[in-house]
Amino acid sequence: MRVASRNNAGFTLVDLMVVMAVVGVLVVVSLPALQAARARAATVACASNLRQIGVAMLVYVGDHDGVLPPARIVESPGVIVWPNDYWPYQLQPYLGIVPQGNIVQQKAQAFGGVFRDPGKKDWNPTGTGEQQISYAMNSFSITNNTGLAMRLAAIASPAKTTLVCDINDAYPVVQDRAQLYSLYNGLYPCQRHQGQDNVLFCDGHVQLVPLNGLNYDLTLP
Repeated sequence: MRVASRNNAGFTLVDLMVVMAVVGVLVVVSLPALQAARARAATVACASNLRQIGVAMLVYVGDHDGVLPPARIVESPGVIVWPNDYWPYQLQPYLGIVPQGNIVQQKAQAFGGVFRDPGKKDWNPTGTGEQQISYAMNSFSITNNTGLAMRLAAIASPAKTTLVCDINDAYPVVQDRAQLYSLYNGLYPCQRHQGQDNVLFCDGHVQLVPLNGLNYDLTLP
């Protein structure tokens, strides 16, 4: 009785080339979808950061007779302690953060974690100010970016008034639309999330706002 022989040749070179071509096509086709999904995830994570910051702001307000933290404290004329005089440092106790370590570590705490936008690709706690900063707080003064101790109840339209927003600037304080949407040191306006910015408003909600979507005083139309 004759037994049929089995073909054990396996894949040929042509077979392998076909498989590689198919895989290459699948990668090319799926890459934009993967990038879009990653961008959407960064947008959601950024909004979550801002909501946590909003909750911390409200707790701070409860502990300080209804007053928001100033965006920046000036201890004496012309003297600013970085990062201790800025609002992220004032909020740290309300986010379970205990400032510690040297100045580099303190910057990483003040501008990292919940204060870091995952959509900011060049974030670097030891880099330039623009690389360290993801978010800026409204100074509530279009003539002074020092930051006022604003009483939350005094804000006429909290659902339309910016509290904290994405920024592409060297300082975590924003006083008007010109600072938010104009070029800074050759950098383009922020627009990190599909051409829009995440904005935390004074009533605690977060929404995406397009380029030039805020009035000069950082309120919605």
